[in-house]
Amino acid sequence: MKDMHLTLGDVLLGATEGKNFPVSAALPCKICQSDSEYFLSLDFAHHATRGPVRPYGVSVRHYRCKNCDHIFSNFCDDWSNEDFSKYIYNEFYANVDPEFSGARSRFFAESIDRNSDDKFRSASILDYGSGEGHLESSLREIGFKDVTSWDPFSGGDLPERKFDMIFAFEVLEHSPKPLDFIDDIIKYMSDDGVAYCSQEFIPEDIDNIRDRWWYFGPRNGHISFFSTRTVRELARKRDLNVKICDSGFFFWRKEMSPKVAAYVGAHNSADIEVELEGAPLIDDVAGWNELEEWEGGRFRWSAASRCPIGVFDIRRTKTTFSLRVLNSITENHLHGAKLWFNDDFVPLDYVDGRLVGTFVARARGKHFVWLETKPPVRPVDLGLSSDGRHLGVAIAAIDGRPDALMI
Repeated sequence: MKDMHLTLGDVLLGATEGKNFPVSAALPCKICQSDSEYFLSLDFAHHATRGPVRPYGVSVRHYRCKNCDHIFSNFCDDWSNEDFSKYIYNEFYANVDPEFSGARSRFFAESIDRNSDDKFRSASILDYGSGEGHLESSLREIGFKDVTSWDPFSGGDLPERKFDMIFAFEVLEHSPKPLDFIDDIIKYMSDDGVAYCSQEFIPEDIDNIRDRWWYFGPRNGHISFFSTRTVRELARKRDLNVKICDSGFFFWRKEMSPKVAAYVGAHNSADIEVELEGAPLIDDVAGWNELEEWEGGRFRWSAASRCPIGVFDIRRTKTTFSLRVLNSITENHLHGAKLWFNDDFVPLDYVDGRLVGTFVARARGKHFVWLETKPPVRPVDLGLSSDGRHLGVAIAAIDGRPDALMI
């Protein structure tokens, strides 16, 4: 990448038409380190205002994680802040982001004010990635007292204290290193503080629309993109609580300050995650072997390819289910796993010891949930032990009463 820096100015000024740097067919995901495959290429001039584009002739490749959906480019991975300021956030930036001058910040300030109570108005607030500080000015105009701005590309001193609430509006997609970005925000959060990142989530039909998704924009500095699954993976990596809303997500450590709790609660969750703690605890359940003991409680092995989980009253259109896995009979036994909801199913991904999938309900109400995996096999047939039972996947056991969980 050193050669890239030697010619960076010429390339991004369009002086080297058609120049492409060596690229990889696959890269590790920047969030979960799983395999990410080449997804698409965009000219560096491509921007998110949907206006006409005069190509630079410089290709920016994007990759997509097969595990957590993260879409990213490595084009700017070794750029300095000075590089970003020179080639993206320069005097021409307003041409590709007209709302940068303040209109967007006034909208965000009004939205914050509508959802605020007196406690929140007394909270200490940091606008992280503040640009020219328009949000701070707008919030102060409507009565917020303790507001600080900081942006790595606009200069100024680093904050020397921690905050009850940190806002990062339209910032995360600009980061070439998302985990480092989250770590830096955490550094400025009080122990019970909360952060909010506004975010345009990857649409479900991204495979069809591809480069027609309006949010792609290298010239805007948009180089990292997230689905709700990506956000959950990011939160798991940093052991954070997360609440996903329609246009962004909140995250915090273990406790939430009373100053900000009502503000967070005023935002509806767009996507509920339900943690299914496991297999039914009741005796003689078809599809499961007998209960066994482990240090964390009790568990049971699946004895059939389809095993009942329980009956759930689903109240939301979109729900993400997470099922903890203790063990499986073979390494690839979980490949192709599904959760069935009456006659509908969702594919499951294996992420950090859990099977995770998102169910979009056609109708709200009670759904009988089944886990489907590959057919179980006998350990004795695999030469693993003398155990002659059919075993598939080992799941922690819970109370299997119907309607135990209201979603």
